[in-house]
Amino acid sequence: AAASSLRSIPQNGAASLSLSRALNHEFDLRGSSSADQAIISINADPWIWKGLEIQLYDVVADPRELCNVAAERLDDVARLMDRLLWWNASRVPSIHVPADPEGERNARASGCWRPWKQ
Repeated sequence: AAASSLRSIPQNGAASLSLSRALNHEFDLRGSSSADQAIISINADPWIWKGLEIQLYDVVADPRELCNVAAERLDDVARLMDRLLWWNASRVPSIHVPADPEGERNARASGCWRPWKQ
């Protein structure tokens, strides 16, 4: 079976979105669907991209990803989009807290990250 990838590009073509960056939550990826379309928006402050063009490639036959086959493979697009939306919805919220300058000062002084608060 041929392998395929899903790569989304903002409509204005100014920059590309890495799917791995989206899945690693470097972007806030939200999706909703209606009867006839899926709507995806990506919020990476200060930029918000909406209405992404979906691109699907057979990376075995087309390793340079020159021929977008999304229109010909709508079932695959729908399956991959469902998987992407499920993945994003199932993520665990971040537990990161705001950076503490004292932690960085301690790390620079000691050469390692360690507890710095009593």
